[in-house]
Amino acid sequence: MSDNRYRFLLIGAVIGGVLGMAAAWLAADALDEQAQLQELDVAAIRIQPRARDWLTFTVAAVALLRQFSEMLAPKKKK
Repeated sequence: MSDNRYRFLLIGAVIGGVLGMAAAWLAADALDEQAQLQELDVAAIRIQPRARDWLTFTVAAVALLRQFSEMLAPKKKK
C-alpha cells in the first residue's frame, strides 16, 4: 500500500476513535443524569433514545461521511 493510504487509514481511525469516545462520554453522562434523577425519586423520567433518534443520528453520520469523502475526491481540472 502507498504511504497516502496508510496516512488516510490512520487519520480515519483516529477520527473514529475520537467520535466513538465522545459518543460514549455522552451516553455515560446520560446514565449518570438518570441515576441522579432516580435518587431524587423522579421515577417517571427515563432517558432512553427511541428508534427515530437512532435513525436521525445514522442519517446525519452518513451525510457527514459523504461530505468528507466529496471533500477528499480528486477535482477535475477545467
